[in-house]
Amino acid sequence: MLGAALLRTQPDDRLAALANQGSERAFEVLVQRHRRALHGFCRRLLLADARAEDAVQQALLSTWQQLRRGTVITDVRAYLFRATHHAAIEQLRRSRMRFDELSDALHGADAPEADLARRTAVREALAGLAALPELQREALLRTAIDGASYEEVAAAL
Repeated sequence: MLGAALLRTQPDDRLAALANQGSERAFEVLVQRHRRALHGFCRRLLLADARAEDAVQQALLSTWQQLRRGTVITDVRAYLFRATHHAAIEQLRRSRMRFDELSDALHGADAPEADLARRTAVREALAGLAALPELQREALLRTAIDGASYEEVAAAL
């Protein structure tokens, strides 16, 4: 059995192959590697933190079960995002959000002044991001959106 430190150096496809052979530790490394990005993705779809976490958990469980059944996963990241998307949609269907909750989530329940301030702040942040040199912008996006660690971004760039 490979040690945890050695497992963390392995590419996703190798970890998936090990998990396919029953290695829980290899799957744990995959979870650690992708959980933050999956949660962020799901939060943008579901809005509520608890529902997002439930969907991510369901997607990870489903992926683990597929690997244990012998399913070969070649693009782990894409597979995890697809499974998370399906779990999020199912979570939305089951929850049957009331119209008021959905309306508040889409339009904001804050006063118009707070909503305007938030939109202005977002525009300024995006303009600042766009003004950065390409490598700096890429590093920020990979850490903030993809959930990559600083070490992963440094190695990739």
